[in-house]
Amino acid sequence: MFFTKADKEDFEQVQKLYWNLIDKSQDEESFPGWKKGVYQSDDLIRQNIECGYMYVLKDDGIIRACAICNPYANEEYKQVPWKVNEGPVWIIHTLAVDYDSRGCGVGRDLVRNIIRFAGENGIKALHLDVISHNKAAETFYRKLGFTYVSTQTIFYGVVGSKKFKMFEYIIQEANMERVVKFLKEAETYYLATVEGDQPRVRPFGTAHVFEGRLYIQTGKSKDVSKQIHANPKVEICAFKDGEWLRLAGELVEDDRREARQSMLDAYPSLQNMYSADEGNTEVFYFKNAVATFSSFTHEPQIVKFN
Repeated sequence: MFFTKADKEDFEQVQKLYWNLIDKSQDEESFPGWKKGVYQSDDLIRQNIECGYMYVLKDDGIIRACAICNPYANEEYKQVPWKVNEGPVWIIHTLAVDYDSRGCGVGRDLVRNIIRFAGENGIKALHLDVISHNKAAETFYRKLGFTYVSTQTIFYGVVGSKKFKMFEYIIQEANMERVVKFLKEAETYYLATVEGDQPRVRPFGTAHVFEGRLYIQTGKSKDVSKQIHANPKVEICAFKDGEWLRLAGELVEDDRREARQSMLDAYPSLQNMYSADEGNTEVFYFKNAVATFSSFTHEPQIVKFN
């Protein structure tokens, strides 16, 4: 399967996919109420292709699934208590899977590619709505990690005013959780710093999330602490199960006692050497982090978080 933005030559395939899906599924309980030539209209399909908002998943040149992803939403979206309100945020619209390709994981692969691509482009979250009777779509998005936020009445010309369930996927949060999980499972990773013009590297083991940030810990008396304060740009490398992770970013010291104590609570063994009040323990969190997951069996996968 090949994930890409649709181009103008894809118009007929995208139109056919929507129309065929409507013809074959309009009597199903979860049918969202789309109408051929109305939603999606030909003009809307063309417009989103031209603007680079239509994404497709192709199999040997055949489009198996498509979706529109852009920053535009109905006014009613402003009334939803999203966890991430400030942009950049993308809205997923009218995701559709070729009727004869349903049940093969095509929709799942499309959404995962959208999440990956959005993360690589600094998008903080994905938002979408599901008409309240579409239980199949609700289950689908929940399995992919989307979180239900609220139910909102939204007006769409094709169905009128209806109840929609609003879902959110926080990319930065998910990206960081993926990195932390990898580091914890690897158990030991290697932290690289610079001392003057000389690279320095050593094994580390702490990786802790506190207040939505990824933290590591060391002691102020160590050379690594002095190097970080002199040049906060660092890299981490870890390896497990045939895959390796490189994490680059800037480290920012958090001098609050509660941050130090949270780290020590997460790693009780450290309490034999450190305490939150002894003046040596220090914790840093990652800023402008870029993580690259690599393997000989897949293309590099890049995720970002702040």
